[in-house]
Amino acid sequence: MMCVASDHGTVHVFSLDGFQKNKQSSLASATFLPKYFSSQWSFSKFQVPGGTQCICAFGAQTNSDTNCILVICADGSYHKFVFNAKGDCTREISANFLEMTDGKSQ
Repeated sequence: MMCVASDHGTVHVFSLDGFQKNKQSSLASATFLPKYFSSQWSFSKFQVPGGTQCICAFGAQTNSDTNCILVICADGSYHKFVFNAKGDCTREISANFLEMTDGKSQ
């Protein structure tokens, strides 16, 4: 597995050992369409609340049925997501470590 984060807060999980787990367009076999339709899409994806830039990494598994992804965002937020073998994902933990201000003292 490989996880990657976009600059808009979307995290994608790709299966590297079983490419058939990754999703593909139902139009993939149509040779007259652009290559986009035959490309491999992520096995699972989820949106980080707020849509800010973030980085992600796999964390320790909580049990044998789920995988864990840790996400740290530019706005100071931390998220822990878990997903199962089907790609179903839920947010388990969320915290904010930075207080964002406008820079004006009061």
